[in-house]
Amino acid sequence: MKISFTAASIGLLVAVSMLSPGTLPLTAAEASMSRTAVLQAPGKGTDATQRLQAAIAEAARRGGGKIHLSAGDFELTGSLTLPSNTALVGEGRGITRLIAPSGADFNVIEIEGAINVAVSDLSVMEASFEARKTTGRGIVINSGARDIRINNVAVTGFSSCISLGRNEEGKDVAQVTFRDCLVEKGRYYGFDLSLCRRVLLDNCQAYDCYLDGIKFRKRTTDITIRGGEASRNGTSRLANPRMNGNGVDGFAGGNAFLIDGLVTEHNQGAGIYIKTGPQKLMEGGIIANGMITNVRSRFNIGSGLDINRSKGDLGEGGEKFPLAGDMVVMGGVYEGNTRAGIFLRGRQITLLAPIVKRNEQAGIEVATGGSISIIGALVSANSAKEPGKRAGIELLGLEGSLNHVVIRDGSVNGGESTLMSDTNDLNEPEKIFHRTGIYASKGVRDIVIEGVDIRNYRGAKPTEITGQ
Repeated sequence: MKISFTAASIGLLVAVSMLSPGTLPLTAAEASMSRTAVLQAPGKGTDATQRLQAAIAEAARRGGGKIHLSAGDFELTGSLTLPSNTALVGEGRGITRLIAPSGADFNVIEIEGAINVAVSDLSVMEASFEARKTTGRGIVINSGARDIRINNVAVTGFSSCISLGRNEEGKDVAQVTFRDCLVEKGRYYGFDLSLCRRVLLDNCQAYDCYLDGIKFRKRTTDITIRGGEASRNGTSRLANPRMNGNGVDGFAGGNAFLIDGLVTEHNQGAGIYIKTGPQKLMEGGIIANGMITNVRSRFNIGSGLDINRSKGDLGEGGEKFPLAGDMVVMGGVYEGNTRAGIFLRGRQITLLAPIVKRNEQAGIEVATGGSISIIGALVSANSAKEPGKRAGIELLGLEGSLNHVVIRDGSVNGGESTLMSDTNDLNEPEKIFHRTGIYASKGVRDIVIEGVDIRNYRGAKPTEITGQ
């Protein structure tokens, strides 16, 4: 049977860009992307799947092209698989909408092994997502796909809103950029990153996911989260107090990651949670070589930043994995969290000038590990839930030893003092929260404390060092 595609049958207009005199010749990829097919929204209650699939097939036959979707709703009952050198472009988030039925068992947009693909200016959503029963995903990028650009796209609902590299083939995804994207109300995760490298999330938002807003794990390399927000995630805890979810969760395999300028608030877990340990999907590994800079992590049910609290380094049957380590945390605000502002249980970690204040437990809590440096930290008014119970900085040496800790410069203030401009002095705080400035348990060895301004504590001494 011979099948032909016409403008009338699939509602598309093909426009081929012409070269003007003196311009450079287009590359094959550029030439293919210059061909545009325009599809009008068919209206409510009309299945647009075959029309879209036909337009994509025509683009594939021509070696690529741009498929432009008008404003309106495109209701789908099957997947759209984008080939190499294609772009799917709408009129804007919330203006052009790809709608899957509630509980969809298919992925709406699939990019499988393709190269040079773009999706922009549209929304992908379930018709109803409150039931959270879907097994399909909004956008899936798998099987060695390269050079993928997702810009100004919103995904609402689905099992995971956007998924990368979650396949059993062992082929990693690379060079993927998400810019100005919104994911929300995923049944598991907003962004689910596995088996991928050189991935950028630039000014993206992840809200109200059942578990984690942003998840990276299992042989992810060179993940960059720049700006944006991951807040109000872990809604599972609202139904089951034994569950939770984090703004960002790095689990069992993330190398050379950067989180810079992210806002993460009101999550039902930690703002940022980093942990090593086993991972069933093609095994896991350590998570290391991380940089966390200038984040604002506030009012989370867990800690603002939590490294290895979950004992993720302990596998079944007593198997052990290396602690997360080789990390730098620079600047940032860790405020008003239900647990510690920053919790560390790792090796070779440096905190440089974070602001840690008004957390319900200790400001900075350090447990098992070693080679920890805390330089220029500004710690104030922690132990907010039970004033006088916790210290500003606590070195606990849990489950073994904690060795080689340096705390230098900065301040630990048990109250909230205000600098008076006419005297250059700090006024006296109305309430003192810290029991002592710095506390170290018997499990801690080799502590150096230098140049730290410790003031406003309830105990007899600014420091309590019981192990030396």
